[in-house]
Amino acid sequence: MALALMGGGFFALAQPGLPAPSGPLPVGTMRLELPAVADGHSLVLVIWYPAITAPGLHHAAYRDEAGWLSRQQLVKTHAWRDAPVAAGRFAVVLYAHGWGSFAQDNTALMEDLASHGFVAAAIGTPQGFGSWTSPDGKTLNLDGPLDISTDTAAATTVAIGTRNAETRAADLKRALDTLAALDAHDPAGRLTGHLRTDRVGVLGFSFGGAVAATASQLDARIAAVMNMDGWLFGAAQREGVAVPYLVFSDDTPLPPPADVQSSDPARRNFAVLMGRDWDLMRRNLVCHGGDYLTLTGARHADFSDESLLAWRPRNPGAIAPVRATTIVREYALAFFSHWLRGEPPGVLAGTGAPFPEVRRETWPIPPQQVGQPRGSAP
Repeated sequence: MALALMGGGFFALAQPGLPAPSGPLPVGTMRLELPAVADGHSLVLVIWYPAITAPGLHHAAYRDEAGWLSRQQLVKTHAWRDAPVAAGRFAVVLYAHGWGSFAQDNTALMEDLASHGFVAAAIGTPQGFGSWTSPDGKTLNLDGPLDISTDTAAATTVAIGTRNAETRAADLKRALDTLAALDAHDPAGRLTGHLRTDRVGVLGFSFGGAVAATASQLDARIAAVMNMDGWLFGAAQREGVAVPYLVFSDDTPLPPPADVQSSDPARRNFAVLMGRDWDLMRRNLVCHGGDYLTLTGARHADFSDESLLAWRPRNPGAIAPVRATTIVREYALAFFSHWLRGEPPGVLAGTGAPFPEVRRETWPIPPQQVGQPRGSAP
């Protein structure tokens, strides 16, 4: 499991595009601004949903905040901006993006879920989190880079990661409260009666996986968590995820044991953090149950839009970005359809993997947890 930063905008002549959604329903998208929270950071919700097409609608921009020289300005989406919501009441999946990234960094997956009858809501913090004074009196830049180049930098990264996982998990809870209020009464008349917010899923990419896991400890409405190639931090790393849990990883090998004693601090810190996350994750899967999938030939960015939009050539043996997206979509759809809508488990039936690129390890729910309120299918 690798952890990397999402790249920002980059420019190329070719016009990038996202694969079309695989579901039968048209997709709409809207953007909601939420007032700033107590510490001053603001939130934005980008929502994808089953829609009704109508004359005069236009496809949404990929990312409204993208600079005019950014390649993101060229990305073609498949969602209609502010389209009317289709008739029905839809299960909700919240999305948490990667470290230093943005709410729309998995638009291809969000559009696909919406095309199959979900409402997918991504939470962003366009102005960032600012600074924070830790209990030991240090002032930390919560928008700082993921840096493990020295022992001091690695300790700071862990402190920032723990704080941000907690803060962003609280933001997910606030977003869910907002969606529940809009389901009861949307002043704009768009979402009233369309959202099932009593049982929701959370999907996280990279650091968003830590946010999703942490959120499951804060809110009993969260019934299923999918972590796409992310380390965990804080309490979620120590205690695990006690609702149905699916981890999807690239096939980066674990560092060799010798790296833990390396004289290179970056190599040593990566080995220590990777080993700790791996050991605790497996212990917690034994404790709570869950699935761990490895996508052969994948790299970290293949669990987001980044690989779909990149112009750089792939390494020999790497999985094609569209193929990776297709596989991840299939598992996400099956996982959330089963745990939120009570549908058959699809590609997650049994203990095997229907795609040759996927290796699967499965841990059953321990007998003492069977029958406990841990997100059992409706």
